[in-house]
Amino acid sequence: MVADECLNRGEHPLNEALKLAASLAPGELIKITSSFAPVPLTDALKKRGYRSATHCGEEGRFETYFCGKND
Repeated sequence: MVADECLNRGEHPLNEALKLAASLAPGELIKITSSFAPVPLTDALKKRGYRSATHCGEEGRFETYFCGKND
């Protein structure tokens, strides 16, 4: 998922991230890329029991990975 694309459509990335997180099978990950550190999004999913890791990659792009509640 690309958070910037959601924002460009006038949508909040959290809504799409929650849908994706709810459909995670054991062992699966969600990858979210963005031009910013998605702190509000990671905080919201962590409160729901998901674990995450964020990495600032090339050209200042952030890659955030989420795994399921039981992984």
